[in-house]
Amino acid sequence: MVRYGRGRQGAILVALWLAVLVVGLDTMVLSVALATLSKDLGASNAQLQWVTDAYTLALAALLLPVGLLSDRYGRRTVLLAGLAVFGLASAACAEVDSPAQLIAARAVLGIGAAVLLSVPLSIVPTVFGAADKAGTAGRATGPTGERHPATGPTGPAGDPAATGRKAGRTLPTSTALAILVSGMMLGLPLGPLLGGWLLGHFWWGSVFLINVPIVLVAMIVVALTIPQSRAVTRRPDLLGVVLSTLGLVALVYGVIEGPERGWTSLPVLVGLGAAVPLLAGFVAWQARARQPLVRLGLFTDRRFSVGVLAMTLAGFALFGVVFVLPQYVQVVLGTDAFGAGVRLLPLIAGMLVAAPVGDRLCRRFGRRLPVAGGLLVVTAGLVVQSRVEVSSGYELTAVAMLIEGFGISLALSPAMDSALATFGTDDAATGSSLVQAIRQVGAALSIAILGSVLNAAYRDRLDPALTGLPPAAAHAARGSVGGAAEVAHRMGPAGAPLRAAADGAFVHGMSVMLLVCAAAAAVSAVAAALLLPNRDRPVPEATTTRPAGPGRRHSPPAGSTMDGMKADVPAGAPGLRERKKLKTRRTIQHHALRLFAEQGYEQTTVEQIAAAAEVSPSTFFRYYPTKEDVVLADDYDPVFYQAVRDRPAAEKPLVALHSAMMALMPQFAAEAGEDTRQRLRLVLSVPALRGKIIQGVAESTRAIATALAERAGRDTPQYADEAVAAAYIGVASVAVLHWAESPEDLDPANLLEEGVAALLAGS
Repeated sequence: MVRYGRGRQGAILVALWLAVLVVGLDTMVLSVALATLSKDLGASNAQLQWVTDAYTLALAALLLPVGLLSDRYGRRTVLLAGLAVFGLASAACAEVDSPAQLIAARAVLGIGAAVLLSVPLSIVPTVFGAADKAGTAGRATGPTGERHPATGPTGPAGDPAATGRKAGRTLPTSTALAILVSGMMLGLPLGPLLGGWLLGHFWWGSVFLINVPIVLVAMIVVALTIPQSRAVTRRPDLLGVVLSTLGLVALVYGVIEGPERGWTSLPVLVGLGAAVPLLAGFVAWQARARQPLVRLGLFTDRRFSVGVLAMTLAGFALFGVVFVLPQYVQVVLGTDAFGAGVRLLPLIAGMLVAAPVGDRLCRRFGRRLPVAGGLLVVTAGLVVQSRVEVSSGYELTAVAMLIEGFGISLALSPAMDSALATFGTDDAATGSSLVQAIRQVGAALSIAILGSVLNAAYRDRLDPALTGLPPAAAHAARGSVGGAAEVAHRMGPAGAPLRAAADGAFVHGMSVMLLVCAAAAAVSAVAAALLLPNRDRPVPEATTTRPAGPGRRHSPPAGSTMDGMKADVPAGAPGLRERKKLKTRRTIQHHALRLFAEQGYEQTTVEQIAAAAEVSPSTFFRYYPTKEDVVLADDYDPVFYQAVRDRPAAEKPLVALHSAMMALMPQFAAEAGEDTRQRLRLVLSVPALRGKIIQGVAESTRAIATALAERAGRDTPQYADEAVAAAYIGVASVAVLHWAESPEDLDPANLLEEGVAALLAGS
């Protein structure tokens, strides 16, 4: 992985922070402008609802496809396109002259927001991951568990002149994520603050224009500083994209329309009813797809599942606070839109104070303490705020917001770090898109659920005060506290009892809603404390000793260009859980190969393989998405690509490839046996598998060429990279086939060394 200096990392982080900030601003800035839009554009309540819904639906629909596009076509390219779309759509929103035009512009804005929410998170591991790797230097363990100094391509890890000093000049991933999360969160309360000030001084369109200069600055910095990165081996899962897009749109539509239309209304039932088979079909397809859009096994990884749960419920609490407080301070406390924004500042202050604290706690104690502790702090703040009464004034609310902001910021960054840690650099964009898609559905659910709780408690408390009012006035008062305030104002002095009752009912509903948020945060805190893995399992570091493999051994010819190509070899063993998974995977593969030999590849079914391995078909698909994968799946490919990226840039490309491959050879030689030989023979004998392996070689060539380019600090591979990659794959393929077909017990590492030596010698 290419390492970037702290100055360049800082510039990249500024660009990414600005990108996520504008999404947070736009999410909430509209909340203070709806009344003005209704008056100046003549928008009906239904049209105002669609101004919000069009944005949310477009955002939800495109989150997963955006991750796939950025993995395939380049994250910098897609991010620049997303910024351009977001900036142009913001400008268009400010210039429309009809509700229909505004709805269309907001939908386009949602497309840009989908890019800005997911792609920045996927860029973080490609830019900041090297610091994490360097930070683990000197802490490796040997095969027997003894601790020893790790060595790498630049020398001993503990040497101040080597990697340790370089790591000190770079930012770790957790710090970068903490800063990005702060941008996401700060935009939410800043939106009403800036929007209220702009509405007090300019026309309504100005609330959208605040995004434009920020986007322009972000585009310039992105173009100048961010490297291109992509996952070239990933094929588009078109069916998965279609099913997930339609399913998420249907689900989010049903959720956001439920409180407005009623949960039993036909449009809501159609939306939710369509979401069930679409999303069920998506899950079923992901279990079978060769290269699924979403790896279902992620949800069995507690880093991902508990991390996403904590993020979603922390967001649940944040949306609840930001949703209810502007109404409380504007209607009950009687402030204007700008005053409502100003009164959200304690929430921002708590977030700013906690951001560096959470990062330090995470690095020192692991993720569990800041996530669980932060959620408990949020719970305490919500309970404090639920004690607010009409006569309490603003002071208690300010204290509660300070506590809530501190807890949310403390928990959210390490929770996101935990979820994203389950993805490698090659699927980082798709992974971050999945995380954001879950958060977006959670946000829609939180608004729907909390809005329903608030309205139910408000109406239950207010209904006795509506006796004797005309039906239209009673309906308006039951609709919202703002509607009740308007009815009371029209009634003059006689409306004072109604206004007092409405304020009391709203504060009661707010208290009930906040207690629901507190319960959700408490449940998430307990889950994090009990289930969240504290740290990622460390990747075994390298030693300079290459253990002897089986079979005959000899050195390459003296004086050949192969001298000095011995590579660093990974040491250490996986944990118990990983060993169990590996054992299950190999058991399935062993019985599959036996059945293929006994009754033929085409005649063998997945159900037969699962029965022979004594696992369920669903377990089979968790380890092998298709029957072909039992034969074709190669656990070494992603490890090899990363090993190539980690070789020193000064090494010649062929030397780097061979050093990376030789680092993996001891493990391959130790594990290679009759099953491996049988797999290779099966590939050559089955036409369908032969075609797949040819396609796989082409993809591997592109992936290796890209790894060589990234190692050299280039965004895209050159012809020379592709030529060297193709030549090395050819030599490696011949070596493996010779090993598989030979009756002798040959050492594949020696065969590979001989082949590369012959290639370099030109004979």
